[in-house]
Amino acid sequence: MKNRSDSDRHLRRYTNLASVIDTLLYRRLTLLDPQRWEDKNDSVFLAAYKERMKAKTVLALCFTTSSETYHHWRSYSYGADGACIEFHDDVLLDHLRQNCEGVIHRKVIYKEIVELEATLPTDDELPFVKRYPYVGEDEYRLIYVCKNRRETTKHITIGFDMIRRITLSPWMPQPLVKSVKKGLELLTPDAKIETYQSKLIDYPRWQSALKRGKRPDPITANK
Repeated sequence: MKNRSDSDRHLRRYTNLASVIDTLLYRRLTLLDPQRWEDKNDSVFLAAYKERMKAKTVLALCFTTSSETYHHWRSYSYGADGACIEFHDDVLLDHLRQNCEGVIHRKVIYKEIVELEATLPTDDELPFVKRYPYVGEDEYRLIYVCKNRRETTKHITIGFDMIRRITLSPWMPQPLVKSVKKGLELLTPDAKIETYQSKLIDYPRWQSALKRGKRPDPITANK
C-alpha cells in the first residue's frame, strides 16, 4: 500500500481564474517580481539574494506541497474567482530541470528568528528561507535568475500533461460552476483535465456522516 507521500505527490498553485485562463490559453507559467508580494519579509530576502548574485532579474512563483487547506484558499484564492491548479510534480520538475535555464526550485526552509540569527543562510538557501510561523504552508518555490538583463516577467512553457486537475473556489456560486467548467474545457479541447468545485466548506458526505456513522459504545467510550 502506498503511503501519503507516495500517493499525493503534487504541487498546488492557489490563484485566480484569470491566471488559470492564461495558463491554459498560452500553456505557460508566469513568474513575477517578488517585490510586489504582501509579505515584506520574503521580499527583503529575495532582494538580498539578487544583490548577492549581482543579478539584474530575480522573479518567483510559489506552489504548495500540502493537501487542500482552508488557509490556502482563504489567503491566496479567496472569493468566487479563486482556483487551484494541481500539477504532477515529477513531470513538471523534470521539465524545469531539462528545459528551463536560469530557473532554480526547491522546498522552502522555515526558520525561527533565533536560528536565523545564529546561522545566516547560504547563498543557495537564501531565496528559499521563510519565517517559521508560515511552516504549515509547505511552500515550494520557483526562482528565475538572470544576470544579463532586466525582466519583469518570465514565462515557462508547459504541457497539459503536467496538469492533474483544476479546482474551483468553494465560494463560487453553484449556478456558475457548470459554465466555468465548460469555458475551461474549451481552452483545452485535446486534454482531459479534471475540473471540479472544492467541497471544503460544504461537503455532503461529512454532513451525512452523523446519520450513517456508528455511535461509540457508551460503556467502552467511558472506560
